[in-house]
Amino acid sequence: MYSSFQRNKIDQKLSDADGLIWSADEKQFMVEVNQHEDGEQLEIGIKIIDPYRKIVYEKIEKIDRDMFGGGFVRAVQIDQDSEKEIVVWHARAKYYLDFSEGNVTEVTFDNVPQQIKGLAKNWYKYNVMASLETAISLIFLFCYYILYSLIVGFLKLLKRKKKLK
Repeated sequence: MYSSFQRNKIDQKLSDADGLIWSADEKQFMVEVNQHEDGEQLEIGIKIIDPYRKIVYEKIEKIDRDMFGGGFVRAVQIDQDSEKEIVVWHARAKYYLDFSEGNVTEVTFDNVPQQIKGLAKNWYKYNVMASLETAISLIFLFCYYILYSLIVGFLKLLKRKKKLK
């Protein structure tokens, strides 16, 4: 429940990038983000389309979710302009897309404020690692009850043997 609450708080700050609209000189540029899952592989396609339906920017990010991998493509306000930026964050790529005057620029994740880096780390913590912690807790709980049952059963067996003597 705690992880769910934290995920909600993070999702309020890291909004969905699909459908985001950027404006420049009274022209609107639309962001399309499409996801496709294939087993443990998550493929995220990012397109930025100008008002004439011409693709201004296109990239496909492949995220391997095996062995606690994960990542996201989300919109968040990073710099001082009025437009939100698109953050791409996973094991093999960490950058954001900045829109300015009709141009899209990839900017390294090193240049983002510490608050945004913290959001990304918390996203990973509560969306990827929390499920690992839950699985480990359930395994521990299962082993505990098996051990408890064995000990109680063994003690009852000893008690019965003493009564028979």
